[in-house]
Amino acid sequence: MNPKRSIVWESPKLGREVACESDTEMHVVRTLSYATQVEWFCEQPLTIDYVLDGVERTYYPDLLVWLDDGRCVLVEVKGLPDMASWINQAKTEAARKCCARRGWGFVGTDGTRTLRQFMQRDVATDVFTLLKSALSEGALNWRQLNALRASADFDSVDVAVLALREKWRLTTDPVYRLELPADPS
Repeated sequence: MNPKRSIVWESPKLGREVACESDTEMHVVRTLSYATQVEWFCEQPLTIDYVLDGVERTYYPDLLVWLDDGRCVLVEVKGLPDMASWINQAKTEAARKCCARRGWGFVGTDGTRTLRQFMQRDVATDVFTLLKSALSEGALNWRQLNALRASADFDSVDVAVLALREKWRLTTDPVYRLELPADPS
């Protein structure tokens, strides 16, 4: 397991060093530092408790941004396919609820696109049908998913979009696994 590395950069807007956990997060921090509509921002501003598979957990969102019109936005920075992982789906749901209670906005981004833009991606109906049919037979690993790609034109981002839209359970650590959610009854 790789320990998280920290990248440090001196923010001219904040007049202090800002630590980031990825190059993507650093890209967003630099953008915020030069955005004229951003008054200030801070990293890992609060904790959000959530439950995943019956276990209580704590989530540390990446950034809180205060805009010049008084709005506040919680920002989570992830590679777009990573946003679809089961754990990140749970974190996003908890973050949205927290933001709604506080009157804040929420944005998931890869530094270029937002989660909302990602969700609007067109995925062919035949890809959805193929994957849903395969999942009805059981979970898929990476090898099985790649075998399905031979019969339909789709990529990992299409799978991630469908996982988000359909609430499919996607895990990548320790192994890749895609499955339908457990029956809540």
